[in-house]
Amino acid sequence: MDLVIFGKKCMQTERFNRLRKDVLSKIFEKKEIVDIWRKIVKDQLRSLDLKDLYDHYDFNYNIEERAVSIRNEILGGTYRISKPLIYRIEKKYGVCRHLVIPQPVDALVLQVLVENVAEKILVNQPSENAYYSRAKHNASFPHTVDQYGLTWRQQWKKLQKKIYKFNDEKELIVVTDLSNYYDSIDIEELRKVFTSYSKIDEVLIDLLFRVIEEISWKPDYLPYSKRGLPRRT
Repeated sequence: MDLVIFGKKCMQTERFNRLRKDVLSKIFEKKEIVDIWRKIVKDQLRSLDLKDLYDHYDFNYNIEERAVSIRNEILGGTYRISKPLIYRIEKKYGVCRHLVIPQPVDALVLQVLVENVAEKILVNQPSENAYYSRAKHNASFPHTVDQYGLTWRQQWKKLQKKIYKFNDEKELIVVTDLSNYYDSIDIEELRKVFTSYSKIDEVLIDLLFRVIEEISWKPDYLPYSKRGLPRRT
């Protein structure tokens, strides 16, 4: 079925209309989209190093209409990922990491997908002590502060002071990091892991990895390397 919607040419297969569209319809409900923006994504974008001058006020003010528009584009097959803002932050010795700030629409679509698949993934985690997000784990929050406007780096310095107080109680303190962990993740292998969790619908995996691919840094007109997760912080 060949459709033209708002000047965009869209190919909707019978498979999409019969099987995949129904799954997306249940996930991208207007209320769910609005709630995830207000409870999660809005604050995520406000906490980034590069801030929008007006805290995406226009998007937030019109979130009800935006949610309807996102739902219609997803179900109509016309949703396209916008160009993200990519900036560099130096690690050491002049080596830089490329950080990604997706557009509000894409950040919201990505978070809606994450919220839906997260529970199915977490039941497969090797330990309940593992966590994948600063905001979602069962540990206490020594880095949380009440003062508005404190940056993450300032919070981190306070956390380090708290951590090193442990040397009064413990004989050894081990501090470690996985070098270039996110940069070395093989996206195709990661997709295979997602696919092995049979309770995650295929169309959600397809859309999730499409967003990841489109917001990833692709230098010098090179093809997508399918390695490395885009990072926001």
